[in-house]
Amino acid sequence: MRGLVTLELLFRDIRSLAHAMLRVSELDIRSLSLLLVLFGIVAMTGCVAATGEKVPSGSNTSGDPLITVSPTSLNFGTETVGGSVSQTLIIYNVGTANLSITQLAVTGTAFNFANLTLPATVAAGRSVSVTVTFKPTTAGSAEGSLSVTSNSTSAPIIVGLTGTGQSSGGSPGISASPAPMAFGSVAVGSYATSPLVVTNSGSANLTISNIVESGSSFSWTGPTVPATLTPGQKATLTMDFSPKSAGSLSGSISFTSNAAGSPLVVSLSGTGAGATYSLSANPNSLSFGNVTVGNTSTLDVTLTNTGNSNIQISTVTASGNGYSVTGGSNVTLTPSQSTSIAVSLKPGATGSDSGTVSVKSNAQNSPLSIPLTGAGVQSNSKSVALSWVASTSQVMGYNVYRGTSTSGPYTKLNASPDANTSYADSTVSDSKTYYYYVTSVSPSNVESSPSNKVTVTVP
Repeated sequence: MRGLVTLELLFRDIRSLAHAMLRVSELDIRSLSLLLVLFGIVAMTGCVAATGEKVPSGSNTSGDPLITVSPTSLNFGTETVGGSVSQTLIIYNVGTANLSITQLAVTGTAFNFANLTLPATVAAGRSVSVTVTFKPTTAGSAEGSLSVTSNSTSAPIIVGLTGTGQSSGGSPGISASPAPMAFGSVAVGSYATSPLVVTNSGSANLTISNIVESGSSFSWTGPTVPATLTPGQKATLTMDFSPKSAGSLSGSISFTSNAAGSPLVVSLSGTGAGATYSLSANPNSLSFGNVTVGNTSTLDVTLTNTGNSNIQISTVTASGNGYSVTGGSNVTLTPSQSTSIAVSLKPGATGSDSGTVSVKSNAQNSPLSIPLTGAGVQSNSKSVALSWVASTSQVMGYNVYRGTSTSGPYTKLNASPDANTSYADSTVSDSKTYYYYVTSVSPSNVESSPSNKVTVTVP
């Protein structure tokens, strides 16, 4: 308040002096200019006395502060336990008002900061520096963070801190398994993968600075380099072999590190096999035996890709009186993959019937043919009546099988699982012996093992 009173008295005296001087006709312009300069000096002096502090040059007293840091994270690399390494963090005020830094907080026992007294004010467009130190107390990877709290609209800001402690004695070592690595035979255009494990076999931290593969058919995915492994620690790479041509192929993968004898080189090998397209059927022929005219008998066939390249089955058709087939069309099979088709015979008249299932695909043995045989017979008064005790497990039905010798083969008589616990086989012939067994089928379509066999001789 005293400063304000003084300023007001100065202004009053200057105005009186100015009026008095203007009334003196002999006052020249030069004297008046001198008085005006004096007035400006006194006015500026009064401003300082009124505020009590000087506003920093280049800053604004309005607007918003905005904090940013560089770098946004600090990686201290590898440091011996008990030693220390420091880096500088720059805190910028890119806003339009003063930035007030009120708190710095560090997590991670191996990290600390210095060289900044809090609270700290950073003018607009200016910056301050902070020294961040990494001092590991144990070997191994260390992580932490530095949190900067301020009056910025983006506060707080977090800076990630990482480093690795290394034992003061010993030396790193490196080994890989398997070495060498062999992929075997892989079809051209296909690929195979296998893990390659790298181990720090020494007593100090191992730093792998670069990994390079050679050979156009080989590649890898895995840890980002540079990578640090503590003693005994392992890192796994996924190696890929995708042959570009047929024949023996070779390559290598090289690990550059701080271990003695660097780089470690692992040999890679594999064989590119020419593409083969082959399809097989099991069984490769079907015999339906005698089927009563008007009834249907169904047998299954499994189609398997026995080549090393994808098989694309376009159509599966059946020819011959009374034969039909379902499934298999528009199916793609990878190597060793299988699919099932259902072949049925429903004779419309008595007599032998032959037919064929034809499977068209891109296989080299296309079309694959499956021979079919069977005979239509008239129903007669003779039949074999079978019955059994219901399963104690939950089932959706039963399948009945018949053979003409105890060692088989056995043919399934019903097209789908029957919920009844009895079955009448009316497709029997006079003076012939038959062998039967029954299986149960669970709701998840899993078939049980065969029941006890029974033998029936038709008079």
